[in-house]
Amino acid sequence: MSELLKEKIMIIEDLNKKRRPMPEFDAIYFITPTRMSLNLVVDDFVEEDQYKSKRVFVWDSLKTLWLWNWLFEIKEDSPVW
Repeated sequence: MSELLKEKIMIIEDLNKKRRPMPEFDAIYFITPTRMSLNLVVDDFVEEDQYKSKRVFVWDSLKTLWLWNWLFEIKEDSPVW
């Protein structure tokens, strides 16, 4: 944990839990590319004031066809992407 503080990482939160907006902080998401985790990230991206900036890092590659299709559907339907 002290290594994270040295890198100025202040808070680690569970994506599945309700989180309060922190527009003064940048957010970094480390996720496994499941439909549920991506939906939760997209929900955060819709909230403009949730964080100062948002970055997503995916643990596994996006090999599954349904996931690629789902991402492209979001891109077309959402102004966030």
